[in-house]
Amino acid sequence: MNSNILAVIEKICVLGGEQYGERGWRNPIRQDTELILSALVTAAQPKIILELGTGYGLSTCYLALGDSEAIIHTIEFDSAVAEQAAKHFQQAGISARIQQWVCDSSEAIALIPQEIPIPDLVFVDHAKAHYKEDVSAIISRSYGKEILLIADNVEDRKQELAEFLEWMPSVALNLTIISTKCGLLVARLKAGK
Repeated sequence: MNSNILAVIEKICVLGGEQYGERGWRNPIRQDTELILSALVTAAQPKIILELGTGYGLSTCYLALGDSEAIIHTIEFDSAVAEQAAKHFQQAGISARIQQWVCDSSEAIALIPQEIPIPDLVFVDHAKAHYKEDVSAIISRSYGKEILLIADNVEDRKQELAEFLEWMPSVALNLTIISTKCGLLVARLKAGK
């Protein structure tokens, strides 16, 4: 199955780098982040992953590559992009463990824990203005469960994420920023902290 995932990853990469969706900026993960993302998933062994920002499914494929058992709930607001991602998941042979939510992130987060299980790992790579609000909402709906948070673009989009970055130490049990091209924040969170 890994060869199918890798073939689809290559196909998605051919779609191009930075793109603009119907509602603005669409910026896929960079090459220096891809394997780190998979390695973090491999190390954490999450049962449930929540991804905010599916795009065409590149980061979703890397999340799946990191753990062949994890169920991934992925959120994308643009239905045309989500439809293309679904085709990629089918081609990669991972669609059985991907639950797509085509809506705004706040709508999907409101479904935790009734329809979306409390995640073990959250990957955030969507509209930067929503990072703090969405992560805060996830924490409040997680009822004390420890969560591994991975957030992309914390260095290249630092100005947009200033409030989020200032707030993170108050909710993180530990936190590090991996110096990738865009900056990758990794933090262990616990509700009520």
